[in-house]
Amino acid sequence: MVMKQYDVHAEVRNAQVTAIARATLTIAEIGPWPGKAYAAIAGPPFAVTIHTCPYDAMRPAYQALVSWVSEHGGELAGDPWEVYFSDPSTEPDPATWRTQIIQPYRRA
Repeated sequence: MVMKQYDVHAEVRNAQVTAIARATLTIAEIGPWPGKAYAAIAGPPFAVTIHTCPYDAMRPAYQALVSWVSEHGGELAGDPWEVYFSDPSTEPDPATWRTQIIQPYRRA
């Protein structure tokens, strides 16, 4: 099996107030969003990569981010998050799904 290579890079982003939802329910079970939690997503720096393939195959992308942060003398600083660029309802081939993974870190 060939290990996929991930391009990981650092980004600086302005802090922004963002709605954050954490749930293990399916969308149908959530219904109207009953409560909103707002938090400021921390400012820089972030390690960022793009994963192209099914969602259940993202572990190597996360491992690449952790390795990159460590190799660049940093340490993880909070939970990562994902930005979905693909809509499975209009792009049925999971091999084409693109997801940006963003991992905050701090320089040691």
